[in-house]
Amino acid sequence: MLKYSIVMRLSIVAVLGFCMSAQANQKIDTVMSISDVGALLAGRYENTQQVTQGSATSGRPPQHVTITIEPTQKAEWELWRIHMDVDPAVAESAGSATSLDAVWAMNISPREYDRSLSLISYTLSRAGNAAPLDAAAFDQAQ
Repeated sequence: MLKYSIVMRLSIVAVLGFCMSAQANQKIDTVMSISDVGALLAGRYENTQQVTQGSATSGRPPQHVTITIEPTQKAEWELWRIHMDVDPAVAESAGSATSLDAVWAMNISPREYDRSLSLISYTLSRAGNAAPLDAAAFDQAQ
């Protein structure tokens, strides 16, 4: 489980870097609201090109990761759905056949000391509820 946690955290860091660089060509004002940041991040991101290049060059491609960032009804919260196709041995250790999935609630909040924005991740406690989480009905008490 520790390996899964480390892989998921590294994946999130990689996607954050990708999100920032993907939007680098757009003009960004010096002052952005929380809803502006949420709108900027919302979307679907994946590393298909890196997987394809890795297969062609080294024969050992990186894991295929897809992250879908969904806004909620509250501007300061987003749901991040992370899907990773992994080696079957890793997936089996997490109770899956070929992939790992996670849903994270991400809170965008201003820091008190300099008012810059921070992105804080929260795992969602589903208490055995197998129903899909709906971003439109998100409740941070979950």
